[in-house]
Amino acid sequence: MNKSKVIIGIIISIVVIYLLGVFTFSQRILPNTTLSDHPVSMISKSSLDKEVKQIFASQEIQIIDDVVTNYSVKLTDLGATIDAKSLAADLSANQNAWKWPVNLFTDQDYDLTKYIEVDEGQLNGKLVTDKLLTDDNRTKSTNAKTYFAKKDGVYKIKEEVYGNIINAKFNEALIEAIKNGDESFDATKYYKKPSVVTADLQDDVDLLNSRINRDMTIVFGDDEVEVPKADIASFIFIDDEGNIDVDNTTLYNYIYNLSLEYDNVAKVNGKRVVTTYNADTAYYKIENELLADSDSAIKAETGVETFNQASNQTSVPTSSTYIEVSISQQYMWLYNDGELVLGTPVVTGNVKEGWDTPTGTFSVWNKETNKVLNGASVGYDYEVPVDYWMAIDYTGVGIHDIDWLNSGNAEASRNVYKTDGSHGCINTPDDLMATVYNNTPLGTPVYVMP
Repeated sequence: MNKSKVIIGIIISIVVIYLLGVFTFSQRILPNTTLSDHPVSMISKSSLDKEVKQIFASQEIQIIDDVVTNYSVKLTDLGATIDAKSLAADLSANQNAWKWPVNLFTDQDYDLTKYIEVDEGQLNGKLVTDKLLTDDNRTKSTNAKTYFAKKDGVYKIKEEVYGNIINAKFNEALIEAIKNGDESFDATKYYKKPSVVTADLQDDVDLLNSRINRDMTIVFGDDEVEVPKADIASFIFIDDEGNIDVDNTTLYNYIYNLSLEYDNVAKVNGKRVVTTYNADTAYYKIENELLADSDSAIKAETGVETFNQASNQTSVPTSSTYIEVSISQQYMWLYNDGELVLGTPVVTGNVKEGWDTPTGTFSVWNKETNKVLNGASVGYDYEVPVDYWMAIDYTGVGIHDIDWLNSGNAEASRNVYKTDGSHGCINTPDDLMATVYNNTPLGTPVYVMP
């Protein structure tokens, strides 16, 4: 009989305790309840929204950064707010007081994410004010790149540099961390990284070195010129698909300018004989060889042109100061007291329209500055203001600057004369014409070759 009473007493006690728990947890939050890992157990449901606001107002996040160190900031200063009323209402509705004993042994964590909002403008403004999002005192990342080491005669790789400028994904990631209730955020994961690293370029360097290690010789008549590796390096590059390609302009201009050094003028049987070397033949040979996957030596011959001047062009330079113009080369040389003052590409008369620059021996008989060239005297309707003018014959042909031509684009303009050249004048780069003018006395001979 006593044993039965004990059992009944225990049952009654359990029921009473259970019912007290039901009553208690109908008013308060169940045990082992957290909001994004923040404990809220036993908090009165009626005051939950106030408690949530207080908890949220005290929350900080530490931002780990190499530049702005020991940086912690309140979430509310970053523009974060929480809808505490909606959170409290949803949490209360989702909790079942009748199941409170289960919560003694299990955890219930509620995600704050959907209740938190962050004003990105306020967040960004705070971080800028605190110097976190400014580039002051920060280092840019730089990509690894290939370069030609002249001293060693090989291509090498300049390694990438990892900087600490913060990238555009930083704000989005930080907002997500705030919503998740994270206590710290690693800004170093959001530094702008190099897009090209050393390992990406090793194959390129090996390929470039395989090309520049080939012996290259250019032949000008009886002369052979060995091309230095540094110059070969300037002809080639790696394209977007990782293959060798040729910088056509650099290669052509290299051969073209070299050929000018071997051009010569002589007097044979009383006539002026001109020998010029054509860059085209050697250019195409070298281009094809550089593109080929080969380690054989490259030997390229230039084309050669030899011709006699007409009978009225028999003069060879008798003065140590003179100007020489080659129409086929579209090039002009100025010698003063036997020294080469300059050589420059020029643009001569328009062949298509029949305005060819006359060939022969002339002289500078008139010099003027700030002149307006008027085509009416030679049957053309144009007015062209020039800074420097040097007349070389009596039909209106002369040497002058032109505003669209300069030493930067002169090489690329060497074929312009065939379809869009001058009315016969020798157009000279405007940034070089002052030098020509100041080093050319009246009476200076001008030899214009075909």
